[in-house]
Amino acid sequence: QKLIPEIRKKFVNLHLYYLAWQLNTAGLNRKMNELQVWLTHILTLENANLEWLVTWVNTDESLSCVTLEDFWGASLPVTDETSVLAAFTRKGKEQIDAFLNEMESALPDPLIVAGQKLEFQAWYRKAYFEAWHNFGAIFPRGVEGLKGREEWQRVAARMATDQGPYFAILNTMAAELEPLAKEKDVPSWIGLIYEFKATKVRAASQGAFEEKGALAKATKQGKNLINKLEKKMGKLDNGKSLEAELRSAKAFWEYKRALAEITPASGSRTVAYQMATQVYSEDPATSKSPFFAARMAIDKFKASMIGGKSGDEFFWKVVVGPLDYLWTFVRTETACHLQDLWEKEVLVEIQGVSDERTVNRLLLGEDGYAMKFVNGPAAPFVSRSLQRGYYAKKVLGAWIP
Repeated sequence: QKLIPEIRKKFVNLHLYYLAWQLNTAGLNRKMNELQVWLTHILTLENANLEWLVTWVNTDESLSCVTLEDFWGASLPVTDETSVLAAFTRKGKEQIDAFLNEMESALPDPLIVAGQKLEFQAWYRKAYFEAWHNFGAIFPRGVEGLKGREEWQRVAARMATDQGPYFAILNTMAAELEPLAKEKDVPSWIGLIYEFKATKVRAASQGAFEEKGALAKATKQGKNLINKLEKKMGKLDNGKSLEAELRSAKAFWEYKRALAEITPASGSRTVAYQMATQVYSEDPATSKSPFFAARMAIDKFKASMIGGKSGDEFFWKVVVGPLDYLWTFVRTETACHLQDLWEKEVLVEIQGVSDERTVNRLLLGEDGYAMKFVNGPAAPFVSRSLQRGYYAKKVLGAWIP
C-alpha cells in the first residue's frame, strides 16, 4: 500500500534516528560495505545509465510540472497539451544534482560513476532544453482553454504586463533555463530569451527617460557619447553594438506602450469597436492606431535582435503573442457589437413581416435597414468590387469574424 508523503517522511526520519543511535558500529560498517557492493554492481551493469533519475524525480509529489494553466488560468482543458515535467525544472535539477552528489559520496570510489554521470548530464541538458522548447512551441494554444468572454477579458486586461501569459512564460524560461544556459553551445532561441530579458530592463529605463523628454533633448549628445563608448568597448558580449542595443530597447518600449494603449478595450465592447473601426478605416502608414504602432515596433525590434536560426520561430510567436491575442479579442468584441446593432436596428424592424417582397424592400431598399447598417456601423469592415460584390475587408491579416 502506498504511503502518503507525510508518513513516508516520518519513516525516513525514524530510520535516520535508528542509525544515529545504533551502538553496533561493526554491524553498521558491514551493512554499509554490502550496500556499496550492491550499488557498484548496479552502476556497472552493461548498458546501465542514470536516465531513471528523471522518472524518480517526476514521482516526487512535492514537485510539480509546468502547465499552460499556470499562465493562462483557463478553465477548459487543451487537447494534446504538452507540459514541462518536474525533472526539467530548476527544483527538479537541484534534486537530481543533490542525489548524484550523495551517490558519489556513498561509493568507495566516485570514479565508478564518473562516466555515466557525464553521459547523463549531456543527455539531461539536451532533454531539458527540448522540454522547454516544445512547451514554448505549443504555448499559444493556451488560448483554447479560455471559456467565455469573462476569461478572455481577464487575460486581455493583463496582456501588456509581465503578468500576461506571454511575457510571464519568457520570464519563467529565463529563470528555469539559467542553471544550464551558463554553459557554452546553447541553442540560439535560449540566447534570444536572455537578450530579450536584458532588452526589457533597458527598455524600462529608456522609457522613463523618454516620457520625461530627456532623450529628445539629448539625442545629438547621446549619439556622440555612444560612439565614444563603442570605440572604447567595441561590441557587447552578444555581438551587438551599443547603439543597436538602445534601438532594441526603444522598439520594445514602443511595443509595450502600444499594447498598453490597446488594453482599455478589455473593459468595453464599444471601445473595442472604435479601435477596430480605426484600424479598418485608416492608412497604416499614417494611422495613429496602437495596433499599427505595435506592428511597426515589433518589426523594428525583430530587425534589431540577433536570431533567425531554425528553432527560433516559437520565440517570435511568443513575443508577438500579446498583439495577436489582443487583435483577436478586439475583432471578436467588434463582431459581437455589430451583432447587437444588427438585431436592434435591423431584425427588430422586420419582426413579424412575412411577405418576402416587403422584407426585401425594408432590408435592401434605398433606405432599407440592412443597407443603412452596411453603410453605417459595418461600413469600415466591408468592401465592394464589381467581381465580388460586398466582401469582408482584411487588415493585419484578418477580418471581422
